[in-house]
Amino acid sequence: MTIKNITLGLLLGAMSMGLSSCLGDPENKSSFSVNVSNMIFPDNPAEEVSVDQNCTYNIALDGVNNTITIGTSTLSLDGKNNVSFTTNEMKGLVASVSSMGYQSGSFANGQAHLSNGEEITRLGGYFTTVVASYAVAGDPFPITTSVPMLVMSYRTNNALIRTFSTDAFFQGQTKTTYAFGGQEQSFVTDEAVYRVKFSSDMKKANVVLYNIRFASQMPRPLQAVVLKDVPVTLSRAGYTLEISDCIPEMLESGALTPYPSYTFDSFKLMSVSDDLTQISCEYVVNGSFKGSFSGRSCAAFSAQQ
Repeated sequence: MTIKNITLGLLLGAMSMGLSSCLGDPENKSSFSVNVSNMIFPDNPAEEVSVDQNCTYNIALDGVNNTITIGTSTLSLDGKNNVSFTTNEMKGLVASVSSMGYQSGSFANGQAHLSNGEEITRLGGYFTTVVASYAVAGDPFPITTSVPMLVMSYRTNNALIRTFSTDAFFQGQTKTTYAFGGQEQSFVTDEAVYRVKFSSDMKKANVVLYNIRFASQMPRPLQAVVLKDVPVTLSRAGYTLEISDCIPEMLESGALTPYPSYTFDSFKLMSVSDDLTQISCEYVVNGSFKGSFSGRSCAAFSAQQ
């Protein structure tokens, strides 16, 4: 199994700032594509928040002029027809650790003309290859997380658009309280990884808790605890997943087995940041373990331009 630590503090000290180019080179251009989803927040409060899944954005870097350009031809604002746009050349900042394969970049003040006649304004955000992930043998859910990850927002004529991943891993801190030996005890771990994998219609999601221990007395972490088909609610705040009396399945030897003894009496997970990269979670397991978690899916990146 593998896990990528997304603590950025150690990386930034080693990163060289700027879109570097070799002295005398007439050009230093590169490009790549990122597949993410768009959460659409209409300005009209009577309209529902919706999701445009599987949108491909193309990111072009110019290392001589220090600019970033972003475009797409697969944006669907009405759920039926794709529209396209290409931004202006935005002043950008890119940081990289070549030896570790890490790269992040930020951009702001993007504008564009949509192919349907509308305008794109206030486009900004960042991309990063420092993305949380976790792999374990026999995982029933193929990983479709995008690396690099594009964390971006922009405005159309009548809506705010935010990019996010419909298959995201979150790394952070889990805290549990429980009774043991007649006393209230607590346990804290940063080894667990939480995963949210949304269904294609965004109405449900599978949640996986990897490498999780609920108490210090547990002899070993549970490899993977799976909560299937957790109902999803979209709102102006992002998304909320909530379920009660859920019997989880445990991944053991490549197979899922129901475990009633670990029934989740309650479970609630919600996005807590405007850019949809951070979540918080609270749950009660078998009336005994009260757990909470907060974490993020990728390293934030921003800098003065």
